[in-house]
Parts: sequence; C-alpha cells; structure tokens
Amino acid sequence: WNTAFAIFDKDGAELVGNTNPFPAIFPSNGCCDLTVSYDNAADRWVISFLGGGAQIAVSQTGNPVTTDWNIYNIGAVNDYNKLSVWSDGYYITENTNGFNKEWALERSAMLAGNLGAKVLGFELPRIVVSDFFSPQVLNVTDNNLPAAVEATVVYMQDNDWNGVSTDHIKLWTIDVD
Repeated sequence: WNTAFAIFDKDGAELVGNTNPFPAIFPSNGCCDLTVSYDNAADRWVISFLGGGAQIAVSQTGNPVTTDWNIYNIGAVNDYNKLSVWSDGYYITENTNGFNKEWALERSAMLAGNLGAKVLGFELPRIVVSDFFSPQVLNVTDNNLPAAVEATVVYMQDNDWNGVSTDHIKLWTIDVD
C-alpha cells in the first residue's frame, strides 16, 4: 500500500497485518510513497518512505518480521521516490522539479550498517519533464548481480511535453565512482 505494509509467507499466510512504517520501522512520521525491495544477493529488505525526505531502511537480517533496521535519510527527495537494487548501490529516482533526479546510495556500507554511507545526487543529462515523471533504474530481483558499473536508467518521454517531438524511451548508463 502507499502508506502501510503487511508481511506474508510464501504460502500466503499473513505474518504481520496492515502496519504503518512509522513507528514500526522509521523514527520520523511520513506520508506516502512506500516502496519495498528485496536484495536477493544480500538477503536483505530495503524500504523507502517519504517523510522529511526519503527515509530508507535496510534490514539487518533476511527476516522482515524479527529484524532490526538501519535507517538513512535523503532530505532533498520529496515526491514519488522509486528504489532499485543494483550490484554497486541502491538507486532512488524522484518526481520533483529540483535539480537532483537520481540518487546513488552506497549499498556495501548500508549492508554493513554504516550510518555514514555515501549518497550522491545528480541530474540525468537531457531529461525533459512534465507534471509527473519518474525515471527508474532497472531492479535486480535475483542473486545474479551484474557488473558493479553501468546501472541502467529507463524513462519514457512523451511528445505532449514541451521540447519532445516524438514519444520515446530514454536510457542512461550510470557509472558511480
């Protein structure tokens, strides 16, 4: 859900009922745009939720019912955050009119529980936006992680937008160092 979650086992049995992520996981209240991703290669859960920016929680174990969480925050993100798992980082895109549209988060440090994990925000070159937009980094869902470079961002640009002559899919490749 946009503002809550539930946890089910693989047979569909509910383990945790409808739960607000604040205060269950996050120390700060939030409003919406809850995302949940599973980092299969690390056997960890990664959650993002808006509230004072994008709040990000990385589980300390693979069991979302009993785990503790490491909490991070990107204060500049304020709408429609979408989190992706990639081999060299967690990536968050956002739907704002600010300058930073893509955020790279230091996955290895976050998995180690390092609260000083690096976060790098940057604008995607030649992106054209309208009222509602959000590029997305491809999300790895198995434990077959690609090379630690070249995370791929996909984005649809619509010819109804000023400055776009034809509908097209735009791709970027990111190499964060």
